[in-house]
Amino acid sequence: MTRNISLSLLFVFSCSSLPSGEKGPKAEELAQKMLSSHGEENWQKNTAAVSFQFTGGDRILWDKKRQLVEVSWSSWWKNYRVQYSRITGKKVVFVNNKLDLDPDNKILETADSKFVNHVFWLNPLFHIYSPGTERYFVAPNMLLVKFTSGGKTPGDSYLFYPRSDFLLEKMKMWVKILPFKGAAAYFEEYTITETGVKIATSHPILFFNVRLRELKMYETFPPPGEEDPFLLLEKAP
Repeated sequence: MTRNISLSLLFVFSCSSLPSGEKGPKAEELAQKMLSSHGEENWQKNTAAVSFQFTGGDRILWDKKRQLVEVSWSSWWKNYRVQYSRITGKKVVFVNNKLDLDPDNKILETADSKFVNHVFWLNPLFHIYSPGTERYFVAPNMLLVKFTSGGKTPGDSYLFYPRSDFLLEKMKMWVKILPFKGAAAYFEEYTITETGVKIATSHPILFFNVRLRELKMYETFPPPGEEDPFLLLEKAP
């Protein structure tokens, strides 16, 4: 009974209503200041690829220039490594380190869902101009972003709280996958990557922490002198 009461109180105090805001110059100005503070231009122009480990052990390698993705994860007695092109749809799947010539569609769907989710946590602000987004200024100095269409979960909304230097300090979420509406994630332990992008590697939220480990960004990919990890995918029919 005590545990149920505690969970009920957590639910009540973690939930909040979606605020209203104002579209227009104030919202766009704040959005640009936050993007600039995080080095979004370096992300767009100077970052050819990124790799990191997500909470739970999933690994992501994303060749941004060629739009090639590798997602690796383990589930019970199996481990998976999936490579695919976001442009051509070509794919290569390994299960327990063996090439799977007839992979289950669920494996491919899982890989893409993990990629979309994990890359979003890399920096949510880098997605605020995605197709179907709307931006609102919320007084005194917050940015509300609604994802009205597109992506995996259209209808999700996020409220961004900037620090005095416009780095992201906190993000409140009204998303389908969380029962706590308005749950807050904090952005801590910032690091400056090899390409000059600022990334928070720790994100406490409720009773757990979304962490990004072994984060690396590449100005050129593959790095000079290293073999292309997507060579098999590039040769796939």
